[in-house]
Amino acid sequence: ELLKDARKWDIYRNFSIEDPKEYEKAREKVFKAIKQLLKEKRLDVRGIFHEKTRYAPTKTSIMKKRYINFPMPPNTITINDKVAIISWKAEPSGILIHSKDIADTYADFFDHLWKIGKK
Repeated sequence: ELLKDARKWDIYRNFSIEDPKEYEKAREKVFKAIKQLLKEKRLDVRGIFHEKTRYAPTKTSIMKKRYINFPMPPNTITINDKVAIISWKAEPSGILIHSKDIADTYADFFDHLWKIGKK
């Protein structure tokens, strides 16, 4: 549902997961599964990560990354008028919000952190 209406070069903004263990769980269970869809849709995939989760990028990485070293919001993805907020504690759960106003606010916040994040 999150990517259903996504078009070529739409920006997929991802606030990643601060906790390294939860990050690995999400990476294995979700990101690997949707990576092909993100490639097929030719989205501009960007992620803000905590320094605790920095690792050498793989050759097949499609995500442009920036790193910060202060507390992050929960795992949140924005694209167009949609915002997904996901918890990886115990059993993963999340909500999907359809709201241009809310999505724009999250996108503005992401873009600000993108500018100050380190490559």
